Amino acid sequence: MQMTIAGLTAATPSTLPPEVNAVADGVLVNGRALLLAQDPAQPVTLLLQTTAGNFTRTDIAVADGARRLIVGDLNDDGVPDLAVVSMVYQAIGEASRVTVLLQSSTTRAKFGAGTLYIGAPVASFIAAGDLNGDGLNDIVLDDGPSVLRQQAASPGLFDPVQPLR
Repeated sequence: MQMTIAGLTAATPSTLPPEVNAVADGVLVNGRALLLAQDPAQPVTLLLQTTAGNFTRTDIAVADGARRLIVGDLNDDGVPDLAVVSMVYQAIGEASRVTVLLQSSTTRAKFGAGTLYIGAPVASFIAAGDLNGDGLNDIVLDDGPSVLRQQAASPGLFDPVQPLR
């Protein structure tokens, strides 16, 4: 089943098998929201399911050239947040950018202004996980690979990008 929402065509979450967590450069979140990084010149789009088959659309500004995104708890409050890796196409040779968007712990699907970090030179894939055993998710980029480690004293803030090896 296909549906169109304000110019976007997306598979309805109920039609996706449970093991699917990526759709058209986006991710399915708890079967109720679909995040799309569909066009590098556009913001990330959040489609939040309000009722069966009905979604509301919210565009979230990120650095130009959005490539991939992740959903994970990026400030240790138990609420999923977003991080988006972007490549600046107009400036070949410039480092990638990582936009971290923290979700409100009281209002679901409400994100604060993004915090922009300089990424690795040509990163286009992103992942999150605790790489140093401190219980906080760090952000990993494919170039290098490299990592932005979450600051233990300031959850939600990340150190500058460093080589992982």
